[in-house]
Amino acid sequence: TFRSIVSSYPGAALGLVDVSTARLVDTRVRNCISSRISGDASGGGIYARDVGDLRLEQCSFSGTATVQRGGGGYLLRTPVVVTDGDFSDGLASTVAGMFYLDQCPTAVFSRCTFENSRGTRAGAILALDVGMLTLEEIQFSGNRATVESGALHLERSAFAITDCTFTRNNSEQVPVVVADRGGAVFSVQSNGTVTNTSFADEKAIGQGGAWSQVGGDVEFLNCRFERCRAGVFGGGLQIELGGRIGLTECLILGCEARFGGGVAASFTGDIDLNHCTVVGGRGLSAGAAIYVDTDSAVGLRNSIACCAVSGDVAFCGSGTILVDHSNVWNDDSVNLRGEYGGECADPTGTNGNLRQDPQLCTADPDYGLQAGSPSAGAAADGSDQGWRPVGCAASTPLNVTDTSWGRIKSLYRTR
Repeated sequence: TFRSIVSSYPGAALGLVDVSTARLVDTRVRNCISSRISGDASGGGIYARDVGDLRLEQCSFSGTATVQRGGGGYLLRTPVVVTDGDFSDGLASTVAGMFYLDQCPTAVFSRCTFENSRGTRAGAILALDVGMLTLEEIQFSGNRATVESGALHLERSAFAITDCTFTRNNSEQVPVVVADRGGAVFSVQSNGTVTNTSFADEKAIGQGGAWSQVGGDVEFLNCRFERCRAGVFGGGLQIELGGRIGLTECLILGCEARFGGGVAASFTGDIDLNHCTVVGGRGLSAGAAIYVDTDSAVGLRNSIACCAVSGDVAFCGSGTILVDHSNVWNDDSVNLRGEYGGECADPTGTNGNLRQDPQLCTADPDYGLQAGSPSAGAAADGSDQGWRPVGCAASTPLNVTDTSWGRIKSLYRTR
């Protein structure tokens, strides 16, 4: 245990320079601070430079801070593997509330939690020029940034994110600081994949409530975006200045922005949705599901975009939407705005495109299709449109058991 250490040098708890291998097991770092303003004093908990192989196993960092980079740790040119870690309440006056990864050849985080850390950029992790960042079964919750990247900042780095959850990073629950872009993640000129990952209750005051992207090519597979919000562009996801976002078998539910409640693409950035469902979005000015402008393009294939709470479903402002074998529909009893707005051409009746109530399983959190849905078998290959096939999940009855206050307290007594 390293506790309550204040240093004017890098790595208040531990500094590693030119070490061949280092392994920390079952190690706790508490309330350690690197306080030097001038010179290099990065890494409130640990500083590692040119370490051949660094491993952190079952480690816990809490209350670590720096006035520079990496409230929990600053790792430079160091391959690292972190497993079963718990990282909370980190603080960086500049960037990366917990870990700053700088030119690391590889960085692997598995089965870890990152909670309530803060920085001007990257509330939890910043990856700069990382050869390959792997995140597996990671929970990011309650992290926040004042500029961008509420939880994770990716810059010129390759990455693979699998089975992770992002929840309430820069959400209304922490209104004092809210990122301008990338409520959960901001990706800059980075290529990677995001698989089986969920984003819920994320917020940015500018763009990209859950995910904001500049350049790069990112593929999302079987991901969820729920109740995410942006003040201007892209309540769920937003891209600009080139690059591409691909979404396959993804759900975007109840997301909101002024332009593009679900997704927004600008300035030659492209988005492709294949077998996706975008439902219940709000476009406060335009595009409850999709907004595209300034020479960008959005492709909607084998998908469902429907049921906007406010705004037209799709809006084109000098951009293009290419719709193929998809169902785009607005419920006039809820929202009188049309399905397509701005310069969007209405493709209904061509290329297998529909404008009918898709009959979603609204009581099912997976929003599959009811039997008899017009979207059943309507995809280009004869499969069902949307992210889930026909079949509503049966509701699970709530099991309530009588108990007493004494019984509840006994569960928390020290044994």
